[in-house]
Amino acid sequence: MDKCKIFMKNLQELMQQSSLSTREFAMELGIPRTTLQSAKKRENLSLYTAIQIADGLGIPLDTLINDDKLVEKFSFATWLLKGLDWYTALSAEKQEKILFHVNGLMEVLSHER
Repeated sequence: MDKCKIFMKNLQELMQQSSLSTREFAMELGIPRTTLQSAKKRENLSLYTAIQIADGLGIPLDTLINDDKLVEKFSFATWLLKGLDWYTALSAEKQEKILFHVNGLMEVLSHER
């Protein structure tokens, strides 16, 4: 799978998992809704916009364009954490911070072969 297809697949799957509307998801990423709509249609995306999207997701651009198992890793990390009582007792903000770091750890581990 080429890098553009991996990027778009990851973006679309992360957006679906977020359960946010296109407008809400674009706001979370810090980009205009129309830019996200263009990206979803696989229209030409500038490097600057791709970097903005990656930054908004808290994922290195390299990972977003190369890791075709990215969404599965995020899903696993989320599932694992939700099974821990101490995690579910935390505020949504703290859960998000922990999930960010666990996903970063999984990224590092996935590059160690």
